Amino acid sequence: MQQCHAGQQWQWDGVAFRMLRPPAPVTVKGNDAGCVLLVTGSGGRLLLPADTSSNVESDIAGAVPAGPPLVLVVPHHGSKTSSGIDYLRALQPVFAVASTGYLNAYHHPAAEVVARYGALGIPLLDTPSTGAVRMAFPASAGPRIVAEERRRQAHYWRETGLNGSTASR
Repeated sequence: MQQCHAGQQWQWDGVAFRMLRPPAPVTVKGNDAGCVLLVTGSGGRLLLPADTSSNVESDIAGAVPAGPPLVLVVPHHGSKTSSGIDYLRALQPVFAVASTGYLNAYHHPAAEVVARYGALGIPLLDTPSTGAVRMAFPASAGPRIVAEERRRQAHYWRETGLNGSTASR
């Protein structure tokens, strides 16, 4: 196993993967030492910024080259220390996904973060509401949501009886 660092890159099946952070040699500690990955295909890009904070958002935004439409995984689950307005303006994501736990103790995404996405007209999905989010990045069109699992399928405890058999509908 080795530490990720900016500059690492590879291609797979026509898709480019590039690490944007942390800088090498890795001297940063804590959340800002997280691996920031940019995935680029002909139909769009996906930015996975880990738990990075606003302290490094300008570095990240500066490392993201122009390209097809961008989807953003919300940094640090939408904590108050992430998703600065300048960062969002620079990236201009077509939509963003906040991966958080249902009723999480930190109340992520923070209300002020949700408001920033809303003020810029960036659709924001959060996994407690949507469940897993499936996306498509077709070459002939921009990124789109294929399914929001919680909305697509009822909760498992409503679908099976206590003995595991399928409940009648």
